[in-house]
Amino acid sequence: MLIRERLSQFDNKVLRSKAGLWFPGIDLLIPRRHNCLAIVEGLKGRKLHGAHNLVTTAGDVWYAQSAMGDSITTVFINLYMSSVAWTTPTKITDTDDIVDMSPAAGDTEKAPSATYPKTNDGDADNTGAGLDVATWLFEYTKADFNDPSIIGAGIAAAAVTSWGAAGGTDPVLNAFDFTAFEKTATDTLKVFVNHAFEGV
Repeated sequence: MLIRERLSQFDNKVLRSKAGLWFPGIDLLIPRRHNCLAIVEGLKGRKLHGAHNLVTTAGDVWYAQSAMGDSITTVFINLYMSSVAWTTPTKITDTDDIVDMSPAAGDTEKAPSATYPKTNDGDADNTGAGLDVATWLFEYTKADFNDPSIIGAGIAAAAVTSWGAAGGTDPVLNAFDFTAFEKTATDTLKVFVNHAFEGV
């Protein structure tokens, strides 16, 4: 990967090239456009965490139906975050494939910020934005929740309760796992979910 620049707006070291973002502290390389980005800001500064993004088959159907103005099979809307990882996420992942979406304190179910999802996101914190990228933004306040080890996350319908349930089959739009990070009661959290459309 040809390194172009360091992202100076974050306190942890993140390097950007034309194709990707590299987190040398954990030796993680993710695509520049098709990714998930979490920004934790608090007493310890601003830190960026990245993850690979898997859109499920149900998510593909949602994007196709939305683009064509068709009736929507599943209304995907809210982000959920977990202190455990997904069980090997695949294109057919659903809600029984992650044990628990309940953090140590609070509620991680969050609706997208006003005007999202949208393309060509103008938020300077979103290094994955683009004309052919659909971006979702979810913003958590200090009081929303806190957890010492946030890992798994995904977008699903509102008020889903079948996480980890035997036989739970509620669909999810996408699934992604971070290298574990902490959100304390003094931190805010922004999560960008970027889906790139490459025409292949």
